[in-house]
Amino acid sequence: MKLTRLVLSASFVATTLIVALALPAAAQGFGPSVFCNGGTFDGCTDSYHPGSSEESFGCEGTVGDVAGCTKQSTTEIFPYCVFVGHEPSEDRDVYLCGPEPEYSP
Repeated sequence: MKLTRLVLSASFVATTLIVALALPAAAQGFGPSVFCNGGTFDGCTDSYHPGSSEESFGCEGTVGDVAGCTKQSTTEIFPYCVFVGHEPSEDRDVYLCGPEPEYSP
Protein backbone atom coordinates (compact mmCIF):
# COMPACT_ATOMS: atom_id res chain seq x y z
CA MET A 1 0.00 0.00 0.00
CA LYS A 2 2.83 2.41 0.87
CA LEU A 3 4.62 1.57 -2.39
CA THR A 4 1.48 2.30 -4.42
CA ARG A 5 1.05 5.63 -2.65
CA LEU A 6 4.71 6.48 -3.30
CA VAL A 7 4.42 5.60 -7.00
CA LEU A 8 1.24 7.66 -7.38
CA SER A 9 2.85 10.62 -5.60
CA ALA A 10 5.93 10.42 -7.82
CA SER A 11 3.74 10.26 -10.94
CA PHE A 12 1.78 13.30 -9.79
CA VAL A 13 4.98 15.27 -9.11
CA ALA A 14 6.43 14.31 -12.51
CA THR A 15 3.24 15.35 -14.32
CA THR A 16 3.08 18.63 -12.39
CA LEU A 17 6.70 19.42 -13.28
CA ILE A 18 6.10 18.67 -16.95
CA VAL A 19 3.08 20.98 -17.04
CA ALA A 20 4.92 23.68 -15.08
CA LEU A 21 7.80 23.57 -17.57
CA ALA A 22 5.51 23.57 -20.60
CA LEU A 23 3.30 26.53 -19.59
CA PRO A 24 6.02 29.24 -19.47
CA ALA A 25 7.49 27.95 -22.72
CA ALA A 26 4.11 28.08 -24.44
CA ALA A 27 3.63 31.65 -23.21
CA GLN A 28 6.91 32.61 -24.91
CA GLY A 29 5.76 31.45 -28.33
CA PHE A 30 7.15 27.95 -28.23
CA GLY A 31 5.37 25.14 -30.02
CA PRO A 32 3.35 22.29 -28.56
CA SER A 33 4.23 19.67 -26.02
CA VAL A 34 4.24 16.29 -27.76
CA PHE A 35 3.76 13.00 -25.92
CA CYS A 36 4.88 9.73 -27.57
CA ASN A 37 4.72 6.10 -26.44
CA GLY A 38 7.71 5.40 -24.19
CA GLY A 39 10.97 4.85 -26.04
CA THR A 40 9.43 5.30 -29.50
CA PHE A 41 7.91 7.87 -31.83
CA ASP A 42 4.67 5.86 -32.01
CA GLY A 43 1.33 7.27 -30.90
CA CYS A 44 2.53 10.88 -30.63
CA THR A 45 -0.26 13.22 -29.46
CA ASP A 46 -0.83 16.52 -27.68
CA SER A 47 -1.76 14.82 -24.40
CA TYR A 48 0.02 12.48 -22.03
CA HIS A 49 -3.19 10.44 -21.92
CA PRO A 50 -3.81 9.18 -25.49
CA GLY A 51 -7.59 8.94 -24.99
CA SER A 52 -7.92 12.67 -24.30
CA SER A 53 -5.76 13.95 -27.16
CA GLU A 54 -7.13 16.19 -29.90
CA GLU A 55 -4.11 16.18 -32.21
CA SER A 56 -1.63 13.61 -33.49
CA PHE A 57 1.95 14.14 -34.60
CA GLY A 58 4.47 12.31 -36.72
CA CYS A 59 7.94 12.61 -35.21
CA GLU A 60 11.41 11.50 -36.23
CA GLY A 61 14.89 12.01 -34.88
CA THR A 62 16.64 10.53 -31.86
CA VAL A 63 14.33 9.01 -29.25
CA GLY A 64 15.02 10.54 -25.84
CA ASP A 65 16.94 13.49 -27.31
CA VAL A 66 15.87 15.83 -30.13
CA ALA A 67 13.12 15.25 -32.69
CA GLY A 68 11.26 17.04 -35.45
CA CYS A 69 7.47 16.68 -35.34
CA THR A 70 4.70 17.40 -37.85
CA LYS A 71 1.11 18.13 -36.82
CA GLN A 72 -0.96 15.64 -38.83
CA SER A 73 -4.09 17.79 -39.28
CA THR A 74 -2.32 20.87 -40.66
CA THR A 75 1.10 19.52 -41.73
CA GLU A 76 2.66 22.30 -39.61
CA ILE A 77 6.30 21.38 -38.93
CA PHE A 78 8.04 21.80 -35.60
CA PRO A 79 11.71 21.09 -36.46
CA TYR A 80 13.13 21.25 -32.93
CA CYS A 81 11.43 19.25 -30.16
CA VAL A 82 13.56 18.50 -27.10
CA PHE A 83 13.07 15.51 -24.81
CA VAL A 84 11.85 16.78 -21.43
CA GLY A 85 11.26 13.51 -19.60
CA HIS A 86 9.20 10.38 -19.19
CA GLU A 87 5.68 10.25 -17.73
CA PRO A 88 5.67 6.79 -16.10
CA SER A 89 1.97 6.35 -15.28
CA GLU A 90 1.09 6.28 -19.00
CA ASP A 91 4.56 5.23 -20.28
CA ARG A 92 4.81 8.40 -22.40
CA ASP A 93 7.89 10.42 -23.37
CA VAL A 94 7.48 14.20 -23.41
CA TYR A 95 9.00 16.55 -25.99
CA LEU A 96 8.71 20.33 -25.91
CA CYS A 97 8.84 21.95 -29.33
CA GLY A 98 10.31 25.37 -29.93
CA PRO A 99 12.66 27.41 -32.07
CA GLU A 100 16.08 26.00 -32.84
CA PRO A 101 18.81 27.49 -30.68
CA GLU A 102 20.85 30.18 -32.36
CA TYR A 103 24.56 29.52 -32.49
CA SER A 104 27.02 32.36 -32.72
CA PRO A 105 30.60 31.53 -33.72
